Amino acid sequence: MESPFPDALADLKRLIARHGFKQFVNSPLVIPHAHFFPEGWRANATSVAIVFRRLLGLAQVKNPKVRIEDYAGSKSGTRLSSPQIEFSELADDGEFWFDLYFAGAAAEALGVVSHEVGLAMLHFWQKGEKGYRESTVEEPPTRRLGSIASVYLGLGIPATAAAHQIKHDGKVEGGYNFSVEWSVATAGGLDVGQMEYLLALQLVVRNRKQELKNALAHLPANQEASVQKWVKQLTPMRAELVQLLGLPDDSTWGDGSYAIPRAAPGRHAIAEHYQAIQAAGNHGREISRLETRKTAELGVAGILVGAIVGASIFPFGAFVGLALGLALGRSMVKYRCIGSGCSSPLSSDDTECGNCGGKITNTITSVHDRLALMEDSEDENDPTLSS
Repeated sequence: MESPFPDALADLKRLIARHGFKQFVNSPLVIPHAHFFPEGWRANATSVAIVFRRLLGLAQVKNPKVRIEDYAGSKSGTRLSSPQIEFSELADDGEFWFDLYFAGAAAEALGVVSHEVGLAMLHFWQKGEKGYRESTVEEPPTRRLGSIASVYLGLGIPATAAAHQIKHDGKVEGGYNFSVEWSVATAGGLDVGQMEYLLALQLVVRNRKQELKNALAHLPANQEASVQKWVKQLTPMRAELVQLLGLPDDSTWGDGSYAIPRAAPGRHAIAEHYQAIQAAGNHGREISRLETRKTAELGVAGILVGAIVGASIFPFGAFVGLALGLALGRSMVKYRCIGSGCSSPLSSDDTECGNCGGKITNTITSVHDRLALMEDSEDENDPTLSS
């Protein structure tokens, strides 16, 4: 079989030969889900440390020590901002050092961290194995090899998602002009096409339907389509791929997955980090649930569809479309937390936010209602207003 990316395939094969096949075929394929990260995400150094610790644990590092150099401070980004997190060094005492410049959104940060964990593990293997520094078989650790290692470790889904991300943000100016800004972000040292290929190859070799569903559900549209295409092409060659990668017969692989650490290695340190998150969040505080409806979005969509249909079928289509869109939009209700620093989705029955820990005491339909509640609360606690 001739690979379109022979160098990347050869490097992956060397990783499997040197560090064992079980990590490649049995380690959990990580996705941005509470199953892997039950602590939630606060976009700060503490959360980043927890994610690194969990991923290093899944990479079979026992009780990993993580140090985050926080250069982000209180820096806030925009919708177009991307996480900036980099591996710095592996200290002599085995502590992993990482630099944080901007944490960003949870799923995006996980993708960037996945590449950096791959690079960090190259340094870990190099430092931990006798004679590895003098080896001529493998190159010195590079970001390119780190990205390949991320796939080997089971981090290929978020790493592939982060390898190429297109973002956009629109705004209305002056009531009439609509402008859109675009941003393209990349992560790691391997281009997205090669990441897609290696991830698809791993999915085909492992041959587990649920893993393929998870991968496709957590990839951006472009990567999803490409991985799906590669999976379709490579599936008939599975036996050949297994042999090409030097893997044994799958009957010797074991039970199919490693156990996912529930509290992550370094249990007590994780508990301290989690307590820090709770202290910094809304744990135990009274918060509000915001009710939103898709009235405006579907109303605009109704105008467009109605105008197109109306031009060819019946007049006043735009008005009919608007009416239908508004009606449908009002029936589609969503809820989210608006506790300080949180915007997690909620249900109508939740009494506590699973992300920030706040206690939900009321449901509002406008952020202005929240301000009014805050003012009322301040009035109640103001002794100058009491009679």
